[in-house]
Amino acid sequence: MEKTYNPALIQRTQRYMETHSISQNQFAAKVNLSSAALSSYLNQKYKGSVEAVERQLSEFFKLDEEAEAAAEEAELDKAVNE
Repeated sequence: MEKTYNPALIQRTQRYMETHSISQNQFAAKVNLSSAALSSYLNQKYKGSVEAVERQLSEFFKLDEEAEAAAEEAELDKAVNE
C-alpha cells in the first residue's frame, strides 16, 4: 500500500527551515526526529509511520503558533501599558 503524504505539511516544514535559517538537522532536533527520518519524510521516501511524523510536525507547528500568538499579545500589552 502506498503511503500518503501531506504536501502542505512538507511545504510548511521546508518554509519554516528557510525562514528561520536552520538546517534539517537543527529542525529534526526541534521536533524530536532523527535527521534521516526527516529527510526521508520530506523526500516522501520514509519507511516508518508517516502518520506519526506528521503528528509530531503538526504538534510542533501548533505549539509554535501558540508561542507566537502569546509573544504578540505580550507586545500589545506592553505597548498599551506604556
